[in-house]
Amino acid sequence: MNLSRAASILARYDIKKPLERYRDVYRAIERLGDSLSEEEHLVLFDALWFMKHRDNSFALPESLKLKLIKHRKIFSPLSEILEIHAPHLITLIIELCDLSESEQAALWQAFHIISPESCSREATTIEKNLKLDNFIMKKSSSYGKIKVLDIGCGRGWTIIGLVDKYLEKIVGFGVDFNIDPSTFRHPGVKLTQVNLANGLPFLEGSFDLAYSYQVFRYFTKKEGIVSLLKDILRVLRKEGVFVFEDDKKSLDWYKSEIFPQISSQCELSDHPMTLIKK
Repeated sequence: MNLSRAASILARYDIKKPLERYRDVYRAIERLGDSLSEEEHLVLFDALWFMKHRDNSFALPESLKLKLIKHRKIFSPLSEILEIHAPHLITLIIELCDLSESEQAALWQAFHIISPESCSREATTIEKNLKLDNFIMKKSSSYGKIKVLDIGCGRGWTIIGLVDKYLEKIVGFGVDFNIDPSTFRHPGVKLTQVNLANGLPFLEGSFDLAYSYQVFRYFTKKEGIVSLLKDILRVLRKEGVFVFEDDKKSLDWYKSEIFPQISSQCELSDHPMTLIKK
């Protein structure tokens, strides 16, 4: 990592900020009219990325960094990218920077590594909200083992927790854009790498229960949310249930803006939002 060269670039432009204060560095660049070349920006970005994330070894692909730098005026200042802490920012980058699938995967991987707390939740949440014991008892008596799908499963901790607790009654599946199924081993869970914008790779009527946690905020357009919800309903059995959790403001918006477009296919219950396929 050429930290000295990055520091010399700043010195040449009379920016007297230590690299550790990356936000101040980019604000100073903006204030001076951003006269750095793309090559200088790349050197600086690499140095600041290293200073911010030195505790992990993950590096962004060169092509992705160049696209971020090229579109830097959108993310003013570029320090927002260094934080990489919010799903809506990742979605915005993907939408505006025309990223390839491998670049998108790298960006999500960085997000999961840097902000693991944003990508996890406990199995007890879904158990409490759905009264899962009663649900599993009812469904398993009709179908044997029930099939459960975790949409946006991250590293799979939630679906693993459920399968471990209800081992004789649940078969678990998880989908996420940023997973490598070849590195995952659990006898009761199968993970699949999926770009949710392209739909779910399952047959109609495959699942008894599906759930997600704040997955829809990854979409910037209403049409994408509606399309995914329709596909989730497609892969549910009749009277199958989909539970999705989010903050109250978002759930109220889904109820008023999204649910009317899928109401012919399902019934709706209260917080957390639960759709029951007709």
